[in-house]
This record gives sequence, structure tokens and C-alpha cells, in this order.
Amino acid sequence: MTLSNYRELIRNLPYLDQAFETKKQSWQKQIKKFRNFKEFCDERFEQNHSIKLSRRDLFVATNNETFESALYQIVFWGYPRNMRGNNLDEILSRLPTIKKAFSPNHDLGENDFQNVLSTLKGTHIGLSTLTKMLYFFNYRIDNYKCLILDSRLIEIIQSKVYMELLPLSKLSLHNKAAYYLEYVKIIAELADAQNYLEDQLEFFLFHFGKNLKGGVASTAYKHGL
Repeated sequence: MTLSNYRELIRNLPYLDQAFETKKQSWQKQIKKFRNFKEFCDERFEQNHSIKLSRRDLFVATNNETFESALYQIVFWGYPRNMRGNNLDEILSRLPTIKKAFSPNHDLGENDFQNVLSTLKGTHIGLSTLTKMLYFFNYRIDNYKCLILDSRLIEIIQSKVYMELLPLSKLSLHNKAAYYLEYVKIIAELADAQNYLEDQLEFFLFHFGKNLKGGVASTAYKHGL
């Protein structure tokens, strides 16, 4: 199966409207423990028990609000039922270190990216969360737009359903940081060739990648299908 079969669909995907709803009760543990986080939640949830955030909302937040406020909302969007274990507690405890990792220069080189990874080591910011932050804060690496890369997308890439993604078949949960630049480069090249946005392709893979049935790409390619 090839991505080109879905070119028109991908071109028309309203990726900015992708939204997730989160309930205030999901964050009670951290609300009780972290004063600044509590104040933010009390303000944003107000009398509502839940809020719904879209990608558009997050881009607005990263451009107009404090780093901490934007980070909270990225977490709400990416993990609407809260993060696993004590990850969020550890993140909220290390906000100064996390903020320091994000340079005012949004055009990163590969070495800069490695420095970000090094600075964040021990903060419980994994690559899934980091790439969400890089994406919504509009960072680029070697002039390629930073994109979200999480376990769901890695699973889709590893399934080898889409022929165009076969060059990324070695990407796994264990080496995802090493292959991240290759991932954003290949997605950018595919998007440019098919005349849609990188964001739209990433959204397509996340939303539809596991729900479309076709021949395995490596097999289809071998038989000229």
C-alpha cells in the first residue's frame, strides 16, 4: 500500500482541529501537590469539569503564554488521562531545567538536538513528550520541521504497511532518538513530493494508519503492486 493512494485525503485533513478533552479530576494528584499547577488548573477549568484543546489552541498558547502554561496544555492534549506513573510529578518538579533546554533559537542542528536530549536526561521528558514540545513550540532541526513521534506512530512505521516509510523500518522504541532526524526528513520529503503538509501526513498516520487495510508494503513492492 502506498501513501500516494490517499494523497487527496491527506491534503484535506484539518490537522489544526485535532482535539482531545481532559477532565480536571484526572489531574487532582498534581493539583494537590504543585501550587502553580493548581492555580493554572483552577483558572482554566473554572466551573467546567473538562476542557477541550486542539492543535490550534496549543500553537496559540506557545506564541502568547508562558512556557509553563504552554507546557501544561501540551501535556493535557497529549495525555488527557494524565501521564504514566510519577512522570508528571517529576516534570513539574524540574520545570527550570526543562525550560533551560529550550533555546530561544528555534533552528537547531543535530548537535543542538543532542544537547537538548542531554539536558533533559533525568527530567522524565521522554521523546514522545519532547517531540510534542518541539512541534508546538515551532522548532526545526537541520531546517526540517519538528514533528510528533510517539509509540503509536512508531508501531505504524514498523508495520511496513506503507511503502514510502520502509526506509524508516529500523526505527523502534529503543532507538527513536537516533532516528528522529531521519524521520522528520523523510516525512518532509514525502509531504513536499505529494503537495501536502508534514503535519497532515503525521496526523494521517496517527489517525488512519492502523485503520486501513492493504498489502504489506515490502510484499507489495516485491510483486510490483
